[in-house]
Amino acid sequence: ALQSDPLVEAAELDAEVSIGEAPNDPGLGNLWGMQIIGAFEAWVAGGGDSSVPAPIVAVTDTGIQYDHPDLVTQMWENPGEIAGNDIDDDGNGYVDDVHGYDFYNDDGDPYDDNGHGTHCAGTIGAAGN
Repeated sequence: ALQSDPLVEAAELDAEVSIGEAPNDPGLGNLWGMQIIGAFEAWVAGGGDSSVPAPIVAVTDTGIQYDHPDLVTQMWENPGEIAGNDIDDDGNGYVDDVHGYDFYNDDGDPYDDNGHGTHCAGTIGAAGN
């Protein structure tokens, strides 16, 4: 009916969609806080659409285990920095800050000294299914 109306430029059927499913992480049952903070809803809302650029989130904490299996594919990499050459390639005042900067140890390796930062980063941006 609408498609034949001269006042309607375009019309299409409204498709049924669902919000998805919980992540398949085997440790999901241990993450009691996820339900409280609404993480599942955020993961569903932000996941899967490659036309939307992923946000860059900075976590100021004890560092990050950037080689963690749930984080390694999620890590930001500074495109202006060359790892391990002891030069501030991008001129931002921080040497070798490929994944950020460790302000506590004053170096370009923000590897987690405690574990808390990795936990927080994983809550925010661990790889999904």
